[in-house]
Amino acid sequence: MVDVILQSQKNPDPGHHLPPFVASDTVLGMYRFARLLQIAGLTIPPLSIIAQLSNTISLGQMLGFLVVSVCLFSLGYLLQAYFGGGSA
Repeated sequence: MVDVILQSQKNPDPGHHLPPFVASDTVLGMYRFARLLQIAGLTIPPLSIIAQLSNTISLGQMLGFLVVSVCLFSLGYLLQAYFGGGSA
């Protein structure tokens, strides 16, 4: 019994494994785009808070920027997870 288990570990059946994943330019481009969306989502909130504190924009506009930044970051996170950057 132990011999069968050890032998199956040494010579796994190739039919049960997926082929190796080769990243194409499109996948790498989408991964970089996802990271860019995340960086934009993290950059917008401090800028909108500073703009609101200096009375350049209203409180409602700042909250709108915050909602947009959360959406950008979430979209970037989901794209990154889909294109191989982690688990969602």
